[in-house]
Amino acid sequence: MLSHITFCVFILCFYTAHYGLRTGFELEKGLNDQQLRNTDVGNCDYVDLPCTCVNRSLGAVMNCSGLELTSVPKDLPRNTAYLLLKNNSFTKITSDSFIGLKELIHLDLSYNNISSFAEGALSHLKNLTFLDITMNEFLQFKYLRNVTYGFYKTSINTLKASFLHSPKHFPSTTVVKEDLQNLWNTTLEKLYLDGNQIQLLQRNVLSSLPKTLKFLSVKGNDLGNLRIQDLTIFGILALGSLTCIDISFQCNDYKLLKQEYLINSNARQHKHNLGSTLVFDNDSEVCHAPDISLENFNLNLTQIIARHAGLSQCISKWNFGKLHLEYIDVSQNNLMKWIGPLSIGSSQSLTHVDLSDNNCHYIGPAFFRNITSIETLDLHGNMLGATLNYKSESKFEKLINLYRVNLSLNGLDFIGDNVFKTQYKLQILNISGNNLKALNISISHMPMLRNIDLSYNQIADLPTHIMHQLDQNADRFQGNVSVFLMKNPIQCTCKQLEFWKWMYSSKVVVYLSENETCKHENDSTIYMRMFRNPGVMKQYSDMCRSHVILYVSIGLVTWLLMLILVVILYAKRWELRYRWYIYRLRRKGYTPLDGSRYDYEFDAFVSYAEKDADFVKTKMITKLETEYGCHLCLHERDFRVGEKIASNIISAIHNSNKTIVVLSPEYLNSNWCKYELHMANEEEHHQDRKVVVLLVLEQVKKRDLPAEVLEHYRTNTYIELPEHEDNMDTFWDALRESIS
Repeated sequence: MLSHITFCVFILCFYTAHYGLRTGFELEKGLNDQQLRNTDVGNCDYVDLPCTCVNRSLGAVMNCSGLELTSVPKDLPRNTAYLLLKNNSFTKITSDSFIGLKELIHLDLSYNNISSFAEGALSHLKNLTFLDITMNEFLQFKYLRNVTYGFYKTSINTLKASFLHSPKHFPSTTVVKEDLQNLWNTTLEKLYLDGNQIQLLQRNVLSSLPKTLKFLSVKGNDLGNLRIQDLTIFGILALGSLTCIDISFQCNDYKLLKQEYLINSNARQHKHNLGSTLVFDNDSEVCHAPDISLENFNLNLTQIIARHAGLSQCISKWNFGKLHLEYIDVSQNNLMKWIGPLSIGSSQSLTHVDLSDNNCHYIGPAFFRNITSIETLDLHGNMLGATLNYKSESKFEKLINLYRVNLSLNGLDFIGDNVFKTQYKLQILNISGNNLKALNISISHMPMLRNIDLSYNQIADLPTHIMHQLDQNADRFQGNVSVFLMKNPIQCTCKQLEFWKWMYSSKVVVYLSENETCKHENDSTIYMRMFRNPGVMKQYSDMCRSHVILYVSIGLVTWLLMLILVVILYAKRWELRYRWYIYRLRRKGYTPLDGSRYDYEFDAFVSYAEKDADFVKTKMITKLETEYGCHLCLHERDFRVGEKIASNIISAIHNSNKTIVVLSPEYLNSNWCKYELHMANEEEHHQDRKVVVLLVLEQVKKRDLPAEVLEHYRTNTYIELPEHEDNMDTFWDALRESIS
């Protein structure tokens, strides 16, 4: 829980321009043994020892490491300035162990078995600036006061007193002021107290340290319950020169910690699994972790590092007050939701944020809203695929100063185009190790972009707009633009021809897995590196050119055939509809008629517009049905209820001897009327008999008549409604005769 900042790792670093605190020599990290062996020893004052001797301008360097010595060699050269005694078998240091070595500057006693250290044994070494007694686990931390007794007489700058307290032999440690008081009046700048089983700190114990102290490391102890506000209780505010305090690995097993310390105390292990199943909370904005505020820290704090700290759940509101923070690292935790917001007052000095390896699946819209100064953002090793897929407000909209972003190993299969819409200054983008099949983002607003890492994705090529913008950037940076595409299923089909041409003609440097192969259109394989050969590229281009001709030819032929098919289908559309409904009628039990008028259910089917219904119902029915005994089919009277209209029309035409078409301007404006006319014509063609009887109710200009009606006009097979009432009897007789 972040309520107590229960740190397995919590490092507060206050960086200054002189963070690399020089002691005047490179020996703080130990001399290079190979260099010692390769150096002529003839210039040393005294060499009758098993040690390696190197003479330097400021004194001799005696390397007596790894010789299984049980005591400090006697008669060492008096001008010895650097004495390396690590990895031997010392068990004690006496008051006379270093008598006569007044020029000693650098002393390394690490990795021995020292259990006894005489009080003040080093107090006479006034030039001593560096002491390392790390990995003497039988000494016990409480005897550190013996080691440092009289240190005010020395020039001590760096003291490494780590792993002095084995948990197998001694209980946990409580650090009191007396343990550190011998350091108060010294010039000490760096103090390492790692792995000493420190569990408790006396109130204001840090005030016993010298005001010159710039770096304090207490990694690998048992301070797991340390709360961030406790640092003020222990007197951290008294250390005015302090630039970095390292309280790392407070929750680690001692054996594992030693191994980590021996190999690489900063080793980072990626624990992200791209194949893991993502499980999300229903309410993404819920965060049960309490807020954190550093308003009372009146220090020149510029770095906060909480790496591998065991922090879990989520990030709530983090307020860093008036601190001039430049760097935040809370990577390798289990902070699965970032709600925020992060706040840093008005200084806007924060430039680097590392939230990698946190298994995060959700970023709140307000998380980065109050900070615009971030330049480097490392989010690799999370699960941000879902939160960056949403077509919502960009999570990074306020981060307008970003120039480096790492989104690798996040399970991304798509990145929304709006994710980087405000990153005009972006220079380096790493989205490797995801599941991207294409790069969909726009980079036209990123003139400074010069490095894209797309390796270990599923990308086959780059879109044209990406290649074009990268070319423009390469011209701007004189070719210093690169794209990493290793371990992608890059294809070399004709579809990717322009992509391959671009790769080997552009100023942009493209990195590929050249020992891998890709497939041609003909399924042949070729090593990607072969495309650097102009002959291979020409062969590839020629092959694709012939394919283009073939594809164009096939396309044209296909298009022509499709056009012919469309024309035929259009010309036969009414016949096809007719045959389709005939087929359906037969499936329902319809039996084709033999053509005799006595086989039909109706004498005529009347096709008319709704406006002409009065003529049909009051005059035609009266005459033909009442007086002449004909049986007519009218759609509103005789169509089957529940049947489709088109099906009823076909059935009526089939079951009628004739179809009377009552022609008028309204008839030609009705789609259903025209449909009935077309189906009646198809019936004529299909049954090879006269079906349509054209009754011209109102004259229509011939230019407005469709071809089907004009055909009836040309063959004179139509009946006109007479203008005079005297001719009506003749009209009805002719109509009755035409449907008989």
